[in-house]
Amino acid sequence: AVTAPISLVVSAFAPVADVRRTLTPWLPQDDGVLSLVLVDLAGGLRRLGGSALAQVFGQLGNKAPDLDDPQRLASFFAFIQHHAKQGEIIAYHDVADGGLFAALAEMAFANHCGLDITLDGIAAGTLPALFAEELGAVVAVRVDDAAALVRAARDAGLAAGVVGTRNATDRVTIMHRGSVVLDEARVDLQRAWSAT
Repeated sequence: AVTAPISLVVSAFAPVADVRRTLTPWLPQDDGVLSLVLVDLAGGLRRLGGSALAQVFGQLGNKAPDLDDPQRLASFFAFIQHHAKQGEIIAYHDVADGGLFAALAEMAFANHCGLDITLDGIAAGTLPALFAEELGAVVAVRVDDAAALVRAARDAGLAAGVVGTRNATDRVTIMHRGSVVLDEARVDLQRAWSAT
């Protein structure tokens, strides 16, 4: 038996003016050095209730992620739309389904590349930083555009910060406060991921 909390599922459809401008988790190899920016809608909260991590430990948790500020969601949508239209956002992956770790791992898998990640800008412990399924996204931008995008996100009332870059080693490396949290070959991580 699979037990899941009751949840609201909303589907929506909208016209797409140019399907070639659709954002996906794919990181093109010809765009030079890319920065991965976490755009956070949770205002720094890292609630683990109902998360995949909680389930691994046989728990439900006390507080689940929630949309605490609907205006922040509207700002996020407008922010992503604007910067995508400007061509600044190259790739996109949400973090609400599996957390930051799932988003980053899936980006590495889709691109057959490694990532160098640092969690130092996230004011939370390692597990909440990686596995809280709060609303937000990882966006890829050219490294020269990262600082301006982070400032624009903050001006829009969104928390944002650079969390990493693509690497040529084909390894996924995660650092937190000077310690190595994960250093795995992408192919080994992908095999383990597929097995689960």
